[in-house]
Amino acid sequence: MAMSVVYTTVNGMILHENRGGVETEYVPDPLGSLVKCKDTSGAYIYNAEYWPYGEIRTEAGTNPSPWNFVGLLGYFRDVASRLYVRARYLRTDLARWMTTDMLWPNEPAFNYCRLQSVFLTDPSGMQAGGAVLQNPGNAGAIGMIIGGIGLIIGSLSWPLIIAGICIIALVAALALPAGPPCPDDWRKKWTGIYHKFCDHFKREFSTPFNTRVCKETDLCPALCWKLLINNMCGSLRIKVRDRCDTAKDVYDNHSTPIMTVMGTYYNCLRLVKLKNCDCTGVEQTINVKLDVWARGV
Repeated sequence: MAMSVVYTTVNGMILHENRGGVETEYVPDPLGSLVKCKDTSGAYIYNAEYWPYGEIRTEAGTNPSPWNFVGLLGYFRDVASRLYVRARYLRTDLARWMTTDMLWPNEPAFNYCRLQSVFLTDPSGMQAGGAVLQNPGNAGAIGMIIGGIGLIIGSLSWPLIIAGICIIALVAALALPAGPPCPDDWRKKWTGIYHKFCDHFKREFSTPFNTRVCKETDLCPALCWKLLINNMCGSLRIKVRDRCDTAKDVYDNHSTPIMTVMGTYYNCLRLVKLKNCDCTGVEQTINVKLDVWARGV
């Protein structure tokens, strides 16, 4: 007979469990991730730290539950690198969802929390929200981001929209806290995958086009390829930035490429919507390739 577990929640956050008579108190961080567990005496029996997109960086002790990254808001650990989040699965090692958002194209197809994982969560698996101010120094950056969103919504000019998005990406790249150092082999692996997606996509995917820039004359197959490749380029670049680089590295190495690829992505998204393209087949092909590369096969 399976052991029964009773959870205690407050305002939707899990804070306590009784597992077969053994009680454990959960200690969350501002995102809702499980960072410590305490027994009834108040002694800590488990602690953990996480990389920006959910991989466990360090842990000590025994976690009696299936909760870790944003787990106290319901992210369920299925296997080591996969979390079940109600509507779909999140691959923490890839920093992306495994399937398309059901609200796409109104929501990003695969990006986790609009590439702002340090202060957004997505408990529904469909729509990011719940901004968290990690420290007072980010208040100005968040204010500028909100202002930039207002610029985009209020504009009717696509060049101005893309320019506004680029400004937002630059502010986010410069203002949000940089990640801790990362192993050389990790950086080498993910930088290699980035270059396959972004520099050698024609060879790797046998695509008939030479540029990632979407054109008004492109047909749906080409638009879908370009849209999804640009989406992956942005996601992968930000993954490496958030985990590996110092503030100076962010400015020197990432700001311009991130602005460029995200501007290109949103132009492609506009044309895909305009032409009502169905990108399901291309999405599946890219998913298979990315999964093979990420596993190192």
